[in-house]
Amino acid sequence: MTPQDREPFAKALAALGEVYDKLISEALAELLWEDLADYELPVVLEAMRRHRRDPDQGRFFPKPSDLLRWLVGTTMDRSLLAWSAVLQAIRDYGAYNSLDFGDSITHAVIEDMGGWPQICAVLTEELPFREKDFRDRYRVFSARQMGVDGHMSGLHEQANIGQFPEWVPAPISAGSATRKPRRAIAPPADLPVGVTADTMGVGP
Repeated sequence: MTPQDREPFAKALAALGEVYDKLISEALAELLWEDLADYELPVVLEAMRRHRRDPDQGRFFPKPSDLLRWLVGTTMDRSLLAWSAVLQAIRDYGAYNSLDFGDSITHAVIEDMGGWPQICAVLTEELPFREKDFRDRYRVFSARQMGVDGHMSGLHEQANIGQFPEWVPAPISAGSATRKPRRAIAPPADLPVGVTADTMGVGP
């Protein structure tokens, strides 16, 4: 929200207080503003609307965590969504491509689990265990705000970034790519480091 949103936010908060017969003090209003200011006003108002219509949680005036639950989902919800994105990226892009998931927590968890190529090497029978490991770490890292900016480097970037940075393409945005890119193909063992099968015109 922007400073211009303070007045409509305050009015919405006052109306919410009337529903719950609660006086909105200046301190409470400032606290809620601080916790919700990262989100746009329309989605904050929608979170208020959803809370008051919830048959269970909506019986009481919302705490900041109640509204944030509507805004970003619970950490369990987000860990599941993050794992689903990672699993889809493994299938679509593989270990050779560098990826940007647009989520610093996902990046931190992947790095903590050994990096993107290591995640891609998981065997099918290991998936349930890797999912639990990923989601447990995601919840811990999210609670502690232990994110990692940047992107996850694939095998192609790792092999070429030192000597041949010009051969390294920009990372793929895993969440918003409009088409599936060609999967990178490992070059024959006798090719120079900076040469890949793609640069030779090999592949689909």
